[in-house]
Amino acid sequence: MISTQQLNLLAGAKVYDAAGEKIGSVGQVYLDGDDGHPAWVAVRTGWFGTNENFVPLDDESHIEGHELHVSAMKDEVRGAPQVERESGNLSERSAAELDRYYYNLPAGKFAGRASSATDESIRAGADRTGDQARLGSDMRMSDRTQTAGRSGTGEKSENLNLTRYEEQLRTGKQQVETGKVRLRKHVVTENVDITVPVSHEEVRVERRPIDGPGSRRATGEHPFAEETAEVTLHEERPTVSKETVPVEQVGLVTETHTEQQHVKGTVRKEQVDVEDDRSGRDRRR
Repeated sequence: MISTQQLNLLAGAKVYDAAGEKIGSVGQVYLDGDDGHPAWVAVRTGWFGTNENFVPLDDESHIEGHELHVSAMKDEVRGAPQVERESGNLSERSAAELDRYYYNLPAGKFAGRASSATDESIRAGADRTGDQARLGSDMRMSDRTQTAGRSGTGEKSENLNLTRYEEQLRTGKQQVETGKVRLRKHVVTENVDITVPVSHEEVRVERRPIDGPGSRRATGEHPFAEETAEVTLHEERPTVSKETVPVEQVGLVTETHTEQQHVKGTVRKEQVDVEDDRSGRDRRR
C-alpha cells in the first residue's frame, strides 16, 4: 500500500503493471476523502502522454525506486472508463464507476469523495486529509488548475487561472530544383602530324677485279659486243586511312553534400503580470 509519506516519490514515476510491463507515468494522485491515503492515480498513457487512465492504489501497490507497481494489468488499465472530475476532484459517482470496473463492487471500494493531491504536496510528502486534500492542481504542465479551497475566514474562494501561450520556431526542409546538368557530344576536327619511317632502294656501282689475264671467259659472254645490265629499284611511300575506335566513357553521378545553415525568425510569447493592489507592485512571470 502507498502511504501519504511516500507521496513525494510518486511525482512523475513510471507505472508498471503486475507483469512488469510499463503502462505510462504518474500524472496525478487522488486521496481518499475520509482518511486521506492515496486511493487512485491518473496514469498518462499514449505516445505523448496525452491520455489518462485511472488505476487503483490497493494493498498490492508498492514503490521501487522511482517506479510505481500496481496490481492491475496494462490492457485492463487502458480499457478503464473515462470518468469525469469535479473541480479537479474524483467524485463518489466516478469512484464507484471505477470500483465496479476494477473490483466489481456496486457501492465503490473507498467511501467519501476522492480529491487530488497537489504536485507541491507530493514533492514535500505532506500528509493532508479531508478538505485540505482538495487543494490540488492538475499536474499537467500545459494547464494547471487549482480547485476551490477554504479561506481563513471560513468562506469558499475560487482561484482564477490564465493559460499562457508562446510561439516556438519549427524548422523543416524542402527539396527544390536548382538546375540541370547535361552531357552533349559533338564532333570537332583537329590536325594530326605523324612521322612515318619509309625506305627506298639506291644503286651503287661495284667493281671486282678478275684474277690474271688467263682467266676463263664466262659462258655467253661476247667480247667487244654491246650489252645492257638492268636492275629494278623500289621505295616505300606512306599511306593514310581512318579507323573509328572507342576510347572513353563519360557519365554523370550525383553526390549529396551536407552543410550547416543558420535559420532566424521572430516568435511571440505571452507574459503574465501579477498586479497586487495592496502593495502597488507588479510582478511579471
